[in-house]
Amino acid sequence: MVLRLGIALFGTVALFGCSPKDQATPGGAGGGGQLEISCSSKAGSHDAPAIVVDRAIVCANSYFFGDFGVHVITAPASSFVSASSESQQALFDVTAADAHWLKALPLTPSSSAGTLPLAVDPSGVLYAAAHELKRPDHPGGVSVARLQGEAFAKETVYDTPALLVDLAFDRSGTGHVWYAAGDGPNSPVKLDVAHRASDGQWTHEVVTAPGAAWWRFAVANDDKPVAFGLLQHKGSEDYDYQIMASYDGKVSAFGTPFHTLGDPGFRPLGLNLAAAKGALPAYGAAAAGKNELRVVWSSSKDFVETAVPVTALKAACPIGWSQAAPPCAADCHETASGMPEQAFAATLGVKELWLAYVESHLDFTVAYAPQSNNVNNNSMICAGNLAGDDKSTSELHLVRVPLDGGAPKEVLALKLEKLERRQPAVADLADVAPVAIHEAAGALTVAMRVYPAMNQPMVRVLRIDEKLLPQ
Repeated sequence: MVLRLGIALFGTVALFGCSPKDQATPGGAGGGGQLEISCSSKAGSHDAPAIVVDRAIVCANSYFFGDFGVHVITAPASSFVSASSESQQALFDVTAADAHWLKALPLTPSSSAGTLPLAVDPSGVLYAAAHELKRPDHPGGVSVARLQGEAFAKETVYDTPALLVDLAFDRSGTGHVWYAAGDGPNSPVKLDVAHRASDGQWTHEVVTAPGAAWWRFAVANDDKPVAFGLLQHKGSEDYDYQIMASYDGKVSAFGTPFHTLGDPGFRPLGLNLAAAKGALPAYGAAAAGKNELRVVWSSSKDFVETAVPVTALKAACPIGWSQAAPPCAADCHETASGMPEQAFAATLGVKELWLAYVESHLDFTVAYAPQSNNVNNNSMICAGNLAGDDKSTSELHLVRVPLDGGAPKEVLALKLEKLERRQPAVADLADVAPVAIHEAAGALTVAMRVYPAMNQPMVRVLRIDEKLLPQ
C-alpha cells in the first residue's frame, strides 16, 4: 500500500466496492430520466436522558446519501448536519421536531470525494464549503456558502479546479480555507490557504505541510495555523504511521507511531471558539490504530498522549471475487466486531476532549460458488456473496477525555442500525468520515451514517446535553 499523493484532485478517489452512481436531481423534479431526491426525517429510538434530539434522516433516490462524509455544527437552538455524495450536497437544520432540508444551498456536487465541511464564525454565522469539480471538463473550483436566515450568499474562493481540504475560523473572524490545487490530472499537488477577512475579501498563500501525505489543517487555540501530515512505514501485516505537526515555524513528530490494518484515520482537533486563549492545549489530533483510539495534544514539554482501547474491525469472511478455483470454500458465518477504520470523530470542548466512535457487530453468512470472471477466457473462480439476511448492528460510544491527565471515561453507549459493509469513499486530502462531532454551549452534536436497508443509507443525528451525562 502506498500513500496517494493527490490523485483525487481530478478524479474519483479509491472506493471499496462498486455500485452504480446516483442518478437524481437534488431538490427538484428530475429531468432526462433522472429521479427526484426527496429527504425526510423521523424520531430515533433511545433510552438515554442526555440525548435531547434524535433524528434519522433519509433521502429517497439518493443511494449514496452521505457517502462522502458527514459534518456537524452545534448552534444555540439547533444543530446543522451536512451529508455529501456525487449527486447531492445536502445541509439540514435539525431540531427535536424535524430535520429541515436547506434546499437553497448553492453548492453543486463533485465527482470526486466532495466533502462538505461546516464552520461558524465568532458571531455564529454558519459557513459551508465545497469544491465543485465535475468530470470530464473540470469546471468550477472551491466555494463557500454563508447562511443568512434561510438564504445563502455564495462566494468563490478559488475559480480553478482544486480539492477542498479544511475550513475553519479564528477568533478575529478571519476564515481559512485550505485546498490542494493543480493544473491537470498529472500535475503535482500544491497546497494553498485562502483567508477571508471580515470585509469579505479573500487573499491566498502557498502553505507547506509536514509528512508525505494525508495533510490536514486547523487553527490552534492561540489562533495560529497548524498543519499536520503522516509519514508511513510498512510492517508485516499492518502499517505504521507517524503524525507530523508544523506549528509556529517548527516541524516535529507529534505523538508516538500508530498502527493500522489499512488506510489511516486521523483528524485534527479544531479550535473551540468559546474557549479562552490558553485554556486549552494549542493543538491536537486523534488517530485510529488497530487496538486503540489515540489522542495527542500539545504541552509545554512537547505533547501529551492518551489511548482508548478500541479494536479495529477485521472481517474473517471475504466477499467478492477470490483467486481460488473451484471447488469453493464452505459457507462462512461472519461474526467479527470492531471499529471500521474511519468511523470516529473528535472535538475539543471548553474543558475537555470528546471522542465518538462506532463499533460494528457483523452477523451474516457468505456463500461461495463458482462464477465466470469474464476476463481470463471466462474461466471459473470462486466468489463470495451474501446469503440470507444481514443481521449486523452497530453501537455508538461517546468518551470524555480529561485534559489534566485523568483517565478517559465512556459516558454514553447507544445501539444503532448497521454500518454499510462497503467502506465509504476514502481520500487522503479530505475528511470523508461517516461519524462527526462538535461541541458548543454545553451541548454535543453527533452524526453517524448508517445503513438500515439495502440502497437506503441514513444519517442519524443526536444532540446531547453535557450536564445530563455521567460525571
